[in-house]
Amino acid sequence: GNNISDMYLSYWSDPDLGDATDDFIGCDTLLNLGYTYNANEYDNNYGSPPPSIGYNLLCGPIVPAASNLYGLKNGKWRKGYKNLDMTSFNYSYNGNDLNYGDPIKSVYEGTIQTYNLQKGLDRNGNQITNPATGQITKYCFPGDPVIASGWTEQTHRWPGDKRHYISMGP
Repeated sequence: GNNISDMYLSYWSDPDLGDATDDFIGCDTLLNLGYTYNANEYDNNYGSPPPSIGYNLLCGPIVPAASNLYGLKNGKWRKGYKNLDMTSFNYSYNGNDLNYGDPIKSVYEGTIQTYNLQKGLDRNGNQITNPATGQITKYCFPGDPVIASGWTEQTHRWPGDKRHYISMGP
């Protein structure tokens, strides 16, 4: 019976493809997809070519919308609603980086850091700038790694064992 007015849902993943320290991540904002691929053409565990993995948001939570839209809830279409797409793609990694290190565990400050990452901010609540465009964004690594265009880990490499957050909200 309670209404929740400000909530973020996230699909959190810590994918390790072979060696955890050589994985790259990225997102496709049109497909609501987060993915992980190997930074190298060869992996000691998998050989060549190494695998990749993707996480697709099929149907986000339902929220009020324009009267001509429809949202899916419990297998039924509801007029005047829509399903949220991915509203941010973010990451943290196993390291001491002040902006992108993993949130601090078992303390209240860590919950705020996680919430900031879910909202598409760095863990300290600062906006993120896409280094390829200079624009503020809520989506880390939305470039195309196949042709190495835009902001990808190939063009702006970040070290460490990464986790990523596919978030929707509020």
